[in-house]
Amino acid sequence: MSAQFWRPLAYELVAVGLIALLFGRIGPFDTFSEMGAGERHLYWFGVLLFGWAQVALVRELLRRAALLQERPVAGTITSALAAAAPTVFVVAWAETLVRGKGPFTPQDLAILYGNVAVVTLGLAAVVELARRRRVGRASAPAAGDARGDDADLRRFLDRLPRRLGRQILTVEAEDHYLRVHTTFGSDLVLLSMSRAMEELACLDGMRVHRSWWVAREAVAGWERDGDRLLLALRDGRKIPVSRSYALVVRNAGWLPEAA
Repeated sequence: MSAQFWRPLAYELVAVGLIALLFGRIGPFDTFSEMGAGERHLYWFGVLLFGWAQVALVRELLRRAALLQERPVAGTITSALAAAAPTVFVVAWAETLVRGKGPFTPQDLAILYGNVAVVTLGLAAVVELARRRRVGRASAPAAGDARGDDADLRRFLDRLPRRLGRQILTVEAEDHYLRVHTTFGSDLVLLSMSRAMEELACLDGMRVHRSWWVAREAVAGWERDGDRLLLALRDGRKIPVSRSYALVVRNAGWLPEAA
């Protein structure tokens, strides 16, 4: 998998590791008095790593469904509460194995869920803040695009790192961020898709899916994958065209009538 996939996960894993070290040091929920230092650190690293994996899974499902894109707080809370459900059983197993507790009644699990939810909510919030800090770093303004005198477009371009240049190929909704692809790579920006559509209105491109905007110059052709209609890009990527946007794309001349 590409660096574009692994880099955000690496940032999040660093945040998880730091939280695990902190919890291992202070020993919340009586783990300080009932565990040795090594056992305590291993316990919290395992629990937090599993909780983070569940948060990441829920967030990815929300991203693929293009839900909560413009509601970062709701997305963080939803991810944390959903992640706490499977995590509570892992914690119950760990409590039985390490501290000899149990068996857990439904009432015990309900109380334990509340404690776990507090931890996963804090974990999701810290990971989100770490990601937002990385994504939201200010980028120096740069000129050069032929349409760069447009204020809205310049505002959009100024969010991008200089290394990406200014030739935008596609914009992809990723959770409540946007991944902007250019001829030199991609990076995340903290912006809603609806706002991006306003700022990119002067470019020769269009929204082809609720999660995708594509520049005309990036399109090499089209193809079908079963019932799915795909735009084939010059860089080899395949972008889905949703049914609600297919007619607009066809009327723009991007697709033949038979598509």
